[in-house]
Amino acid sequence: MERTRLIISEEQALEAYSSDSYLAINKRLLQYYGPEIAVFLCNLIDKYRYFKIKDHLLDDCWFFLIHTQQMEQTGLTELRIRECKKRLKQDEILETKQMGLPSKEYYKLNIKRLLEVMSLEVRSRPPEIDRSSPPENGRSIYKDNKYQENKKILRAEEEATKEKYITKTMFDDFWELYPKKVDKGKALTAWNKIVSRKNDRPTWREVKKAIIYQKKTERWQDRKFIPHPTTWLNQNRWLDDPAEMKSIDRSSTNKSDKKMEGGEWYYLTATSSGNHYYVSKSGKILDE
Repeated sequence: MERTRLIISEEQALEAYSSDSYLAINKRLLQYYGPEIAVFLCNLIDKYRYFKIKDHLLDDCWFFLIHTQQMEQTGLTELRIRECKKRLKQDEILETKQMGLPSKEYYKLNIKRLLEVMSLEVRSRPPEIDRSSPPENGRSIYKDNKYQENKKILRAEEEATKEKYITKTMFDDFWELYPKKVDKGKALTAWNKIVSRKNDRPTWREVKKAIIYQKKTERWQDRKFIPHPTTWLNQNRWLDDPAEMKSIDRSSTNKSDKKMEGGEWYYLTATSSGNHYYVSKSGKILDE
């Protein structure tokens, strides 16, 4: 089902994503991009709005802000700022260029593109009020009001935020925490499939806690028995009980560490109950 889009004006977007007296971090941006990019972007929006109000924008869109100012205002390192800029440029939300003497880095925000990325739509001006008939129940009627539909969307997103279900932007945190770093692309695909689930999507706390405790188990002290991240995700291994993850006695298995099948290597691993099986790097389990 196609998602209903929230329709707001560009001025409303600027107001929602910024503040005059302090740096306001929008929850939707926080959920979509994670804390660092959300802080960086909201700070840019705040400065863009300031220069726009003062009528100090160059060519009605460009403004400058040096890295040292951004580091002070956001608490981000220069490296993190460069990474944030790179991501926003990829999403076509941000443009930068060097101008002036001495040369300064100028920024241009594409607010319409930002709203598209955030599943919103831009309206050039506020909705017109239909005054041809008296208000119903004392409330004005907007011709294209989608208030009730938008409330449902925002309520669902707020609930997800409260529960802190994993999101696409959390994959980097998972990758940094997981001890075996192989096939990152496949792991990302598996992660995104889990994020798209309507049911049984784990919270970040569940995933993080599982990895931390499983890293301390006897079995994971031998790296050969640490599942590939793709396998760990595809098999919902955050549900494994660390107390059951004892070291594997190779002599009792009478199985080699790996075997070739159909032109693909399969590697010996085990379930939390101690049963042994072979799994490929792509996460396929070998039937024996």
